Amino acid sequence: MRIPHPEYNIWEHTRESLFPLYAQRAKGETSELTCHSQCVEVIGPHLVPGMTFMDVGCGAGDFVWSFHRRGIAIEYHGMDFTRSFIDIGREKIPPEVLPPDRLQLGAAEDLAGRFDVVVCINTMQCFADFREPVERMCRAARKVVYLRSTLDEDEQIRYETDGYLDEGYKNRLRSYFNIFALRDVIAFMESEGFEVSRIVDERTRDGVEMSAGKPFPWKILLGVRRGST
Repeated sequence: MRIPHPEYNIWEHTRESLFPLYAQRAKGETSELTCHSQCVEVIGPHLVPGMTFMDVGCGAGDFVWSFHRRGIAIEYHGMDFTRSFIDIGREKIPPEVLPPDRLQLGAAEDLAGRFDVVVCINTMQCFADFREPVERMCRAARKVVYLRSTLDEDEQIRYETDGYLDEGYKNRLRSYFNIFALRDVIAFMESEGFEVSRIVDERTRDGVEMSAGKPFPWKILLGVRRGST
């Protein structure tokens, strides 16, 4: 597995800023994220009861609440390469909402198995390159792939420090905050057998959001496998 060593994984060093928030989300104590509600709305026409669903880069797996609260009966699975986030989800999400074994430690490049729907929300920018992980997601998806990531006209590879980490790690550890070329990602998904549509991001209206002092031009791509409908 291509899982970063905890010492060099920036997400393991967000105990002050993110861990309490992720615990609240896992317990269902926070309001629904716009990116989650929009995803449910967009993929809703493709869902039928009992479908298998993989959330790549799931954090603590709190996206499951968006389906649970709507009474949408899917079989949710999540994977993330940050062990602490998986541990939070397994501990805080009630087992009747999500059995703990449906959250797994893993990197997108190592995604195995088949799922009806595969989503990756706010995570792809952390990949050194999009091709191998998107290939794995496309080949794992029987019907739908949904991506929300930082996409723009031109690719920008950004391997930078983060000033919002815990003391002792801020502005010392580097990570990828990449912006990939929109046309390249679309063409790659199409080569894997998907009809790809652009969806306007509800939160930013396809503008640029500043987060952690960095620009994030969020875009959404919906891929539907040819011949699956």
